[in-house]
Amino acid sequence: MHKRLGHKPLALVTGASSGIGLEFARLLSEAGCELVLVSNDAEKLQAAADELQANSICMDLSERDSAEKLFDWCNGLGLEVDLLVNNAGMFFWDKMNEERLEVAEELLRLNGLTPMKLCVLFGEQMKSRGCGYIINVASSAAQLPFPGLGCYSGSKALLKNYSKSLHYEYRPFGVRVTALCPAAVATELYGLRKDLLEFGTRIGFIQKPRRTALKALKAVRRGRKVCYPAFMCYYLPVLLWLLPSCVIDLIWRKTRGGD
Repeated sequence: MHKRLGHKPLALVTGASSGIGLEFARLLSEAGCELVLVSNDAEKLQAAADELQANSICMDLSERDSAEKLFDWCNGLGLEVDLLVNNAGMFFWDKMNEERLEVAEELLRLNGLTPMKLCVLFGEQMKSRGCGYIINVASSAAQLPFPGLGCYSGSKALLKNYSKSLHYEYRPFGVRVTALCPAAVATELYGLRKDLLEFGTRIGFIQKPRRTALKALKAVRRGRKVCYPAFMCYYLPVLLWLLPSCVIDLIWRKTRGGD
């Protein structure tokens, strides 16, 4: 990471108490960055902050005005963010109906609106300083309008496309923006059993969080718009696109489609 003269780089990582976010934090700490860790899990956040000797704040970024509150908190402490990692997110795979509208709204704020706001709030400061990095954790699911995934894939498509647009807008000002689009990653996001995560990792279907984070950091340093951290990120969407509609209908009925 580019270092301003006499300044130790500061990285802000959301969703930093576990999974990819925690691995981002560990890698950045190893690289000599100061850290601000954000999560809504107070216990795990404190453990991560103690491990990495980092600043931390427990916040629910799905709440309205959470981006502004986080930005004001950083400014109040005089923290100048050099690298922003928008990693906090939630996963939703189920039938969409009136009962789930509230959850869908929460997901769209956390996965889409809050990261967009944080990009602008911290990005404008980076532009004024002439340097900075932003990583937005999207997903390969941005290309998968699969039954039950419409809300999740739509939110990730929003974040991916917004990141690509911002990449061009911010590049003339020395600010690099990259969208990270992993496929399945061995985290708690999907609610899979530990043995299934381990099996998926062994056969290469599920990626390891540390490797995913490392690929993203390399990509943003190189100024790439989008980072696909594994070959599966390329071929899995294609394979699913090729599935006949009858097969997709069958999968949906056998998994989440039945009452």
